[in-house]
Amino acid sequence: MPDCPYEGCSYTSHSEFGIKQHHKRTHGISLTLSTFNCDYCGAEFERQESKVERWDGTFCSSDCRAKDTGEKLSEVRSGSDNPNWQGKNSTDVVESVCNTCGEKFEQTRYQQQRTEHSFCSRDCYYTDLEGSISGEENPRWRGGYEPYYGDGWLEARRETLERDSHECQDCGMTRDEHYDEYGADLEVHHKTPLRTFDDTADANKLSNLLTLCTRCHVDREHS
Repeated sequence: MPDCPYEGCSYTSHSEFGIKQHHKRTHGISLTLSTFNCDYCGAEFERQESKVERWDGTFCSSDCRAKDTGEKLSEVRSGSDNPNWQGKNSTDVVESVCNTCGEKFEQTRYQQQRTEHSFCSRDCYYTDLEGSISGEENPRWRGGYEPYYGDGWLEARRETLERDSHECQDCGMTRDEHYDEYGADLEVHHKTPLRTFDDTADANKLSNLLTLCTRCHVDREHS
């Protein structure tokens, strides 16, 4: 059985996954993070290698990736010939005000124009979301540690995670990455909302369930 690598810790587990969970929760250090330097701004940051590999380049944030992509595209094709063109100066960096905290931050003009509200961070986005939707209608509501969706829910949830290989079916985030990012397991989404069923057994059929990360779950609930 693998042992915890933390000096002085005697914890053992039946799997490497268990060791990773223990190490993150008990010692506050992730065993899945590596150190990188951003190709755009040069900042040093930590992230799972699998996340970095999904991008065409190494970036500390989606903003740096968007700026880098915009500059490269503008070098090749500009104006309406550029596939990402959204109007004049769409890739210019502009100043926005966070809808939640009121802090000023920079984003591209395209990012500013594509949504009604702007947020400087994921935390501010969720804070705004939770303030506007409460109770069971809130996509982050869990009704306690584990939501209860009727008899057989826990088994249906387990089978869904196994069927989907413990990965978000929208963005590909793995179970390990989700624990590191959110401190919780992947979520299981009802394609057709539970509240529309008279019998929870029908709602919890595998054909109606999908494994998602927290961010993609929010996007699905608002699509």
